[in-house]
Formats: sequence, C-alpha cells, structure tokens
Amino acid sequence: LLQLGTPASISRIRLASTNVRSVRLEGCSEENPVNFHVLSERDLDEKSGRLQNQDFDVDPSPSPARFVKVLINSGWHDFCSIHKVVVE
Repeated sequence: LLQLGTPASISRIRLASTNVRSVRLEGCSEENPVNFHVLSERDLDEKSGRLQNQDFDVDPSPSPARFVKVLINSGWHDFCSIHKVVVE
C-alpha cells in the first residue's frame, strides 16, 4: 500500500518486480484507504529471476487518487519481490 504525497490523477504506473506471475493495481481517492477500485490487472512473462519491467496504462478516474495498492495474485516461484513502483 502506497500513500501518494498529494492527491494525483494517475495515467501510468511503472513496476519493477521479479518472479511475479499475476499482479493487480488498485487505487483509492478517499481520505482513508478503504474502498479501492481496480486500475489495471495483468499476467507477466517469466524472466527466470531477472527483473520484470512493466508499464501499466491507467484510465483517468474522475477524482485524484490518494493511495495505490499493489497485489501479487500469483508468482512463478515461491518468492516474489517488488523492487520499484513509479506512479505518473
């Protein structure tokens, strides 16, 4: 769960990860991170432990987001990791 410094309209999220098979990105525009909506969901290719760099284009929501949640639904191996999240 990431809290943005200021509420912002999100157009793209860049994610660097390893061994992630399926990921979902969610956003919340409320003061408290309670009600999230899906921004993007995707299956990633296996890279044999190498870095998976992925850009997720996001449809603009009517209200600026305050929080972004990254959910790993499944992995290619026992351990997955998120190295970097960039919200644009």
